Amino acid sequence: MRTLELADYLELTGKNVHGLAVELGLSPPKVHYWFHNTTCMIKFDDYRRVHEMRLMREKVVYAR
Repeated sequence: MRTLELADYLELTGKNVHGLAVELGLSPPKVHYWFHNTTCMIKFDDYRRVHEMRLMREKVVYAR
């Protein structure tokens, strides 16, 4: 199993956000939002099949 950020996974596989969302049965607008606004990690196997998508939300503990 390997883990990459969503943008890196898309670059590796040559897919786009919409195609990945449809392939996984997810809402394309939601995945597009994750792509631009959060850090999203993809866990996949040697055949590039996605096993897990995880949103890594950064919590702001201090802002100036």
